[in-house]
Amino acid sequence: MNTKPISVDYELTSYGRSLKPIIDEMALWGMHHREKIIGEITQKNKALVFRQPSF
Repeated sequence: MNTKPISVDYELTSYGRSLKPIIDEMALWGMHHREKIIGEITQKNKALVFRQPSF
């Protein structure tokens, strides 16, 4: 195959594919962590909106 620009095909080895369960768990943790952080920010913003000004 003659392509310009030059293209390169990569492939994981079976050893590299053995990391998939670990990577999937890390992705799941990241999604849960994101939900947690968004929830904390939302609660903080709600608290700021409902705070009465002090004079």
